[in-house]
Amino acid sequence: MSSTFRRGLSRSRTFKRGARSAAVLLAAVFMFLTSAFSAWAATNITITFVRHGESEGNASGLIDTKIPGPDLTATGQTQAQTVAGVLANDGLAHDAIFASDMVRTQQTAAPYATATGMPVTVLNGLHEVQAGIFEGQSQDSGFARILYALIPLSWATGNLLMPMPGSPDANGMVFQDRFNGAVEDIYASGAQNPVAFAHGMSIMAWTLMNVQNPDLTLMLKHPLGNTEIVTVTGNPEDGWTLEDWGGIAVTQNPALPTKLFVNVRDAVKVPQMALYSVATALRSGNISNIANAIRDGVFDTAKAVVNLPVNMVKSVVKSIQTGTVFKAAPPPASVQAVTPNATAAKDTDSADKPAVTPTLAKQVSALKPAGGKDKTGKAVAETKASQVDSTKADDAKAGDTKADDATAGNTTKGAEDKPTKAKKDKPKKDKSDKADKPKAEKPKKAEKQKKDKAAKAEAAK
Repeated sequence: MSSTFRRGLSRSRTFKRGARSAAVLLAAVFMFLTSAFSAWAATNITITFVRHGESEGNASGLIDTKIPGPDLTATGQTQAQTVAGVLANDGLAHDAIFASDMVRTQQTAAPYATATGMPVTVLNGLHEVQAGIFEGQSQDSGFARILYALIPLSWATGNLLMPMPGSPDANGMVFQDRFNGAVEDIYASGAQNPVAFAHGMSIMAWTLMNVQNPDLTLMLKHPLGNTEIVTVTGNPEDGWTLEDWGGIAVTQNPALPTKLFVNVRDAVKVPQMALYSVATALRSGNISNIANAIRDGVFDTAKAVVNLPVNMVKSVVKSIQTGTVFKAAPPPASVQAVTPNATAAKDTDSADKPAVTPTLAKQVSALKPAGGKDKTGKAVAETKASQVDSTKADDAKAGDTKADDATAGNTTKGAEDKPTKAKKDKPKKDKSDKADKPKAEKPKKAEKQKKDKAAKAEAAK
């Protein structure tokens, strides 16, 4: 009994040691994989999606999604020129241009391509969501336009099985596969700030289906107009973040309900896309492709199921830490709000500068150090000099008038009489001298006369 107990105890200790060693090994492997993942993390890029300018289809008021589609109208051509200027001044160093296989996007991209010298790469996956039975229906009224918008909106909730009747984009899985393929091609090009000219419904649907901070009400409240822009940042591995929607800045840290919605949306998309991959493989008839699709689908679905509660806990923790449990963080300020245009800045500067008045000029002149050059003081001195000159001129005119009167009173004398000349010239000289002499000399003369009178009085005594 004793030996048996000892052997059992020894085995138990050996098992515990092995379990501890295995735990340490797993922890080391986990830490290695975590550090390796950080080192291998995908690089983020910024994709600027631009909806095309007004097309003949838009002008007709009908839903028009067939490839290659009509040309731009004259208004659309003007819009293309305008958006080229917007892209040239948006602060991003765009390094590649992509467009769908439809005429209107390529014509919209042409002015910007000409201005930058970059070629336009055509990607079929960027074309519009094909309308199917809604093709040719009014886009301004009726149920057709509502249903055409609600079906992609349903895809954005994670319901990729919702069909688009009669369309090559039969459901959300087909659309996700082909538009995602185009986005992956853009990422694989190596461009850091590419521009992609695409279509309103396709841009809105893909964005809300894939970004980590979606706002589904944007599709209803602010559907994209011609040449409006949507900007996303991220990569195909880690996901995408919506930054700007048609000029509307979007919060980068949504409230907890939105985070949990994204967790569920991403989880339910996985098995649907797995079924789509298996169906595609079955249509190919290749046994190897079918086996790989089934294997990958099972693995991805199991991973999504395991990760769902983990991701939801992370979302709750992040919301508590950032104070976004019930309310989203404010969106970043737009560039226009932070940096006013040059004209506004110029006007603001002019308004802030005080007007230069004579009083202010004198105050500034008084504050100038001795020996310093002061343009304001110089201007005041020049003003005083001009006043003196004006006084001299007036005195000279008065002298001329008196001289004329004297000449008129001595008409019996010759015109060239020297005394008359002397008398005529003397007032001019006296007046000029008097104007130059300071007024302080008059009191001195009066004082001298008083002293002379006093001396005479004493002599008389």
